[in-house]
Amino acid sequence: GYAVYNFWIEEPGNYVIWGRVIADTGGNNSFWVQIDDGEMKRWAIALCSTWTWDQVNYWSGADETEFQPEIDPVVFTLSRGWHKLWIKQREDGTMLDLILITDDLEYRPP
Repeated sequence: GYAVYNFWIEEPGNYVIWGRVIADTGGNNSFWVQIDDGEMKRWAIALCSTWTWDQVNYWSGADETEFQPEIDPVVFTLSRGWHKLWIKQREDGTMLDLILITDDLEYRPP
């Protein structure tokens, strides 16, 4: 399955995406993420058994471990206007309940 979120960007710039997730095993700790028609990224989530905020990163699978993704976080350059965020299921035990999109690259959700 997948979820699609349409969102409006007022100010063009660089943005990061956070998700509040649970990923309690190495076999249930990733999603596919895509903005508009961009490249689909494998978001590898650090293991956690309670709701935890995690930034969308990119792990290609080519390097040693998913716990050291190549790009962390992924910074999306977005223009003013409507955009589409796709979050696609990769493993059925990974859970997501909140999304935060921000241009404050230093922000950490509480």
